Amino acid sequence: MAMTPIEPDIIDNARYGHKETARLLGISPNTLRSYVRQGKIKCGYRRTNGYPFYTGRAIRSCWAAQW
Repeated sequence: MAMTPIEPDIIDNARYGHKETARLLGISPNTLRSYVRQGKIKCGYRRTNGYPFYTGRAIRSCWAAQW
């Protein structure tokens, strides 16, 4: 699945969940996991439940690297 050519409408300091980040980038959640393993995007982990989150800045940086 190819990343969207349209720049995501995001707030740089906001946090986005895994599925929402994949939707914003136009890729599948599995592809996003692969990007994390490859170092193409950095994620943090919520202290309360251990779920990953992505900052708007990281999403924009990942998108810009592809385009």
